[in-house]
Amino acid sequence: MPSRKTTSSNGVKELPSVRETAYPRLKSSYLQKELHEIYTPTPGELVWTAQNTRGDVAHLGLLVLLKISQRIGYFVPLTEIPAVIIQHIAQSAGIPRIPADNWSKYHESGTHKRHRALIRDYLGIRFFDGET
Repeated sequence: MPSRKTTSSNGVKELPSVRETAYPRLKSSYLQKELHEIYTPTPGELVWTAQNTRGDVAHLGLLVLLKISQRIGYFVPLTEIPAVIIQHIAQSAGIPRIPADNWSKYHESGTHKRHRALIRDYLGIRFFDGET
């Protein structure tokens, strides 16, 4: 990536853009190609999520958390994920449209905590505890 100018023509320092930082974030809009390449679940992911959930809300919640964590490396509340991503994942998985208010219920139910633990195990993510 080319280096960005840190000082503007009038001598004012510019901050790096969010994309240039080490903390990845979700974009507000996506091309269909990006959605397909980044957020389409694999057949193995579809099988794994179906085996670990009951119901469409839990199934889609687990899939969305999985794909987002694979992309940006951390978990984001489903209420903060752009609807276009959730809709793409749902369509790819053949899950019917789920009203947005279900995501708050999903989060409050504690299911999301269990799903995060499942994803960490599935992806082989371990907490750093200082021991080798």
